[in-house]
Amino acid sequence: QAAPAASPQQLQRQPRASVVAQPQAVVAQPQVTVAQPQAATSIRLPAMAAQAQPVAPPVAAAASSQMPEDWMPPMKPGQVLVASFDFDGERREIRYGPGEEFESPADFFSPCHSEWRFPYEAMLECLSTSGWLDDLPLDAQGILRVALPFCGSVQELPVLVNFLAERFLGRPGVRGIHIFGSDVQNWDVKGGYWRQKEKWVGRKHKGMTLQFRPVDLTREAHPSSALTFGIHPECTAPDSPWPQILTNIIQNTTGVCMIATFKEGEMEVVCDICQKAGAACEVLENPHWQQNPVPPGTQPPFLRFLVLVRRGVAPAGAGTGKMMAHAS
Repeated sequence: QAAPAASPQQLQRQPRASVVAQPQAVVAQPQVTVAQPQAATSIRLPAMAAQAQPVAPPVAAAASSQMPEDWMPPMKPGQVLVASFDFDGERREIRYGPGEEFESPADFFSPCHSEWRFPYEAMLECLSTSGWLDDLPLDAQGILRVALPFCGSVQELPVLVNFLAERFLGRPGVRGIHIFGSDVQNWDVKGGYWRQKEKWVGRKHKGMTLQFRPVDLTREAHPSSALTFGIHPECTAPDSPWPQILTNIIQNTTGVCMIATFKEGEMEVVCDICQKAGAACEVLENPHWQQNPVPPGTQPPFLRFLVLVRRGVAPAGAGTGKMMAHAS
């Protein structure tokens, strides 16, 4: 169903989408050589030409910009393909085949750019060390339910998935983790690699599943979750639907809801929404930006302010409003 015109959920995608360029492969004619003439053959594909923006290796891109399949030699049973590419200023290799991270080049999606990855990792570590991830509720089947509303292409997914696996899988009582990502737009057809990411999560971590679905949170209740990550709602526009959207996700979180903002003004709006929803909140400043301050007048830093709500139990020191804290 159609989203409202100029929805903040649509506007919010633009700054995140700019962090990682869409795959614009410059692919030389494949000159396949056998790197390891063994039972499980390794084939090295030609490296891509360097570009100003980080790019994906010459693999199948999103459905809207699919690479032709005849450039790549067919994969034989047991074969491993190796592609090299430049990303974040360094040469990387991606391996495709049995037991590798990706089953085939069609399953590939770009890594998380360091400009986004570093503050995201700092955010997760901050939540962990400050106790916000303790005692999260499980569902009746022992599954930890994690939600990513208005997630867009969610380029940070590999960082989050690996963190959740290390933090929760194998803990007493935890039988698995289910991640639900949603957006008002279908990012599977917009270059967001939703299907590839769903497949990768199940392949990478046994006991973890990922599901994406388009959801208009102004019309549909968000599914219940124990841990919710709402990233960069541009909620300062007048008469925007964000108060309704954020109230929706807060009220359907049974454990901890975190809403991250660029700017202090956005953080204040989110805190006001929490208060009106009857949810006490606490605000942390991302340690990454405390250690790496940006010059005044530059682009607002990603994930700077972390507005946190614990449903059922008020966070220590919080009243009906907010408390600013600086994580060490």
